[in-house]
Amino acid sequence: MVFVADAQGRVDQRSAALERRFGADALSVGALADAASQVGLSRFLEELRAGASGEHTFTAAGGGKLRCEVRRADDGALYGALHVVDAETTTARIERRLLRALMENLDIVLWAVDRPGFFVYHDGKALEEMDMAPGQLLGLNVFELYGEEGSKDTVAAFDGVSASRHELRDGIYWNHWFIPLPNEEGVIDHVAGFSLDVSKAKQVEATLKKQLETVELQQEALKELEVPLIEVWDKVLTVPVVGVIDSQRANSLIDRLLTEVSRAGALFAILDLTGVEALDTSTAGHLLKLISSIRLLGAEGVITGISPHVAQTIVGIGVDLKSVKTCANLRDGLRYCMAKMGA
Repeated sequence: MVFVADAQGRVDQRSAALERRFGADALSVGALADAASQVGLSRFLEELRAGASGEHTFTAAGGGKLRCEVRRADDGALYGALHVVDAETTTARIERRLLRALMENLDIVLWAVDRPGFFVYHDGKALEEMDMAPGQLLGLNVFELYGEEGSKDTVAAFDGVSASRHELRDGIYWNHWFIPLPNEEGVIDHVAGFSLDVSKAKQVEATLKKQLETVELQQEALKELEVPLIEVWDKVLTVPVVGVIDSQRANSLIDRLLTEVSRAGALFAILDLTGVEALDTSTAGHLLKLISSIRLLGAEGVITGISPHVAQTIVGIGVDLKSVKTCANLRDGLRYCMAKMGA
């Protein structure tokens, strides 16, 4: 049960639940309590200074305990909510405390509007970032404040459709949710809103993205260093391969070398294996595939610098290099290429 009252305590607006409980006739906040509790309730309201808030439990007119949560605006108006204490279960009390803990510890704003569009709830820690005070929007109309475009998600929520959207405002990233709030009869008479400041998460996301881009650039640079391509003579490319050639390095070598052979119009590509420590069946197959691909581009592949260990491996796994020109070292390979070109 929620209400808005003027500075003298006269109730100007009331929710349907409050109207069912106390009627639709003219009503003051003090009259919500029975005779014995009216003095205590009136004193509680008087103690609230402008902009202050608090809660007070009293015996209601007609019986039953009510807990009254009230916030007094700068103009003296009272914005309150009534909770039936007798009907409040342990779970409900915990949920209320959890809600308060969320609002006080998370960068979040919670609000609610009634069907005419008036704010009946407005609180949360993140209001400070918006240069707003808790309850500042109470009594104002969401449709008048934000217009048709800015209120379309609220309208959708009154039609029973939950909505969410993202927004960047004044350098702050917000995630907004609009949730229908049906009453006991299932009629949506209020819409709740949640606005969460996700700027820190966005900053972390941007940092991680930048770090990932840096890692990818570093990986590309490492690939360049792992398999450098050198044009040692006009139309002659040399690839000095060092270390263990696995499938990943072999595929990278194929892609880069074929691209460069095509771009430079090379006639020869020398694969210098002087620094290769090990070779397996799969890698040997990749090398043969590379030589064949080079040949299809109109160039000739030459292998140089095969070590005794690698030679034994090639023979042991039955790889046939008869169709491939091999030379003892890079110098001999270069001489071969120059002789073929008549240089």
